[in-house]
Amino acid sequence: MDEIPDTDGQLETPEPEKPPTDLPWGGIVATVGLSLVVVFAVQNTETVAIEFLWMSGTSPLSIVILVSAVASAVFTTLGGVFYRRRRHRRRAEKDELKHLRGDD
Repeated sequence: MDEIPDTDGQLETPEPEKPPTDLPWGGIVATVGLSLVVVFAVQNTETVAIEFLWMSGTSPLSIVILVSAVASAVFTTLGGVFYRRRRHRRRAEKDELKHLRGDD
């Protein structure tokens, strides 16, 4: 194996890469979810009237519910992203203040 010099001058041996042994759970969950969405869309084809603010029209029920679900997922994800960024920023500020005070 190749040895890589560490930052303090010592030699470090990298660990060999391990082959993946877990099932691809993300792919399995996505496939099951997509299958459920397809079944849902096929079963809910009746047309419904929609009124939102000044707009009105008709659309298949499955499309209305799917668009609502996607919009909900997008807004939930964005809320989580903003929350994590704010929490990370506060934690970094706290650590910097602790460092400046000498409370390491």
